[in-house]
Amino acid sequence: MKLRSALVAVAILLGAGSATAQEVYGRVWVAGSGAAKPADGAKVTVTCGAAKDATADQNGSYSVNTSGTGKCAVQVTYGKTSSRILIHVSGARTRANLELRPSSSGWSLARK
Repeated sequence: MKLRSALVAVAILLGAGSATAQEVYGRVWVAGSGAAKPADGAKVTVTCGAAKDATADQNGSYSVNTSGTGKCAVQVTYGKTSSRILIHVSGARTRANLELRPSSSGWSLARK
């Protein structure tokens, strides 16, 4: 019985360690004819396996917790348009400051 309890405890600890959360955070900016401005209300979706999203605040700041690492897609939806890039997520926190830039097809997204 003690051995079984010990094995269950080890299995729980190993399982908890494999699902550590990764935070992708930063600010979203909108470039235009003047100085870039924060993308207040932009929807930021990070897909590292499962898609998780957040809404940028009045400063353009966002934070998304995901359990994936490696290549991840980041999509920003602002107004009626959206654009997407790939980033590399590693470690507990990955900063991704992003800028929406006008393009012939609407917006393009780049790391700032």
